[in-house]
Amino acid sequence: MKALSFGLAAFVLFALAAAPARADTGSIANCVASYQAHFSPGLTLSNSQQTFTTTGGVLNCLGVLEGNLITGPGTINQIDGQIWGSCAAGNGSSTLVLAIPTSGPKYRARIPVTFSYVAGQGVKFGGPPLFGPYTFAQVPVAGTCLPGDPITESDVVGEFVLET
Repeated sequence: MKALSFGLAAFVLFALAAAPARADTGSIANCVASYQAHFSPGLTLSNSQQTFTTTGGVLNCLGVLEGNLITGPGTINQIDGQIWGSCAAGNGSSTLVLAIPTSGPKYRARIPVTFSYVAGQGVKFGGPPLFGPYTFAQVPVAGTCLPGDPITESDVVGEFVLET
């Protein structure tokens, strides 16, 4: 478990360092998200249709949104999640639901995204205010993907940039 925690921490540090830099003075926020994904009926070695939701989403962002300074951690979750794939690889879609406290009104957004993943790492793409890709890594916490033991939950950490 120590190696897993170190690996996730290293990913987060790498993701923050790799965030795209912007030269303009618009409202930009670099964000790191962590949450738990729940898959139904569960990812197996065979490709299949899955639904998923997320819970416990914590969103840590630095920057400015809509001209207001971000003042603390927000929330992130995904709704309407659909996957076609297996434990090894797949693709799908969902809607990101964000709420971030700022020095002005709380920033809220619903962002439809599509994604692909291979071996627990992936990338999501969506329209504004998502700027560039949303990279993520996931680690199973319930299930092994061995026959009779589908993956039904994963811890996920990801990085993205918002531009408003």
